[in-house]
Amino acid sequence: MKIHLHLLVLVSLLFFYENKSEKSLQIISETTKNQTFSETKVKGNLIAEKRIAHQSKANFNVVVSNIKGDLNKDGVADLITVKQDTVNENKPYRLQIFLSQADKKLKLFLSSDTAIVAKYPNGNNGFSSTTLFTGIVIKMGTFIINHELIRGSFSHQFRFQNNKFELIGYRSAGVSPPDIEEIDFNLSTGNKITKRIPIGGDKVKSIEKSKQIIRPLPNLNSFEPYEYQY
Repeated sequence: MKIHLHLLVLVSLLFFYENKSEKSLQIISETTKNQTFSETKVKGNLIAEKRIAHQSKANFNVVVSNIKGDLNKDGVADLITVKQDTVNENKPYRLQIFLSQADKKLKLFLSSDTAIVAKYPNGNNGFSSTTLFTGIVIKMGTFIINHELIRGSFSHQFRFQNNKFELIGYRSAGVSPPDIEEIDFNLSTGNKITKRIPIGGDKVKSIEKSKQIIRPLPNLNSFEPYEYQY
């Protein structure tokens, strides 16, 4: 009887310690698993943070063009500078306007990273954008940003007024089968002229005149070329 009792106690103790060991191993396993998951999550966050930090660092160190001309009608030449970030995969452009001061020194008035379409808007995947920046021209106190398309072109004209640069003109030419469509839109007056010329021809097929008032006029400070429909 005593022998059976001792055996029963021994079996109970073995069962208790076996269960306790299994639970301990389970706890250790879960802890290790959670720790591994936590480390993976931290590493993932660090990679994401580094990617964001890399993208947020601008490197507009390549000067594309410098154009001088009087923009604020004070008789002194101002400066428009266009730089490109060749490190960023989108190859964006930065437009900066420096206005002349009373002491004839130039002071930064405006800086925009959206006024000019990036070379690779969707990333540098080996294909350039269908929109190509071709330059800026200063004309009669205004300046014009020019872009070319695969089959056409468009330009935006800005003038310094109301202590800011406002969009006053838009022109475009593009294929609209079976014709070429040309648009000349004076945003200051709202007058819009649309011409259609047969592809391969030189005679105007039709001329349409309309009125479209946009107020307030688009401000260069927040302007994006494809933001407006003309």
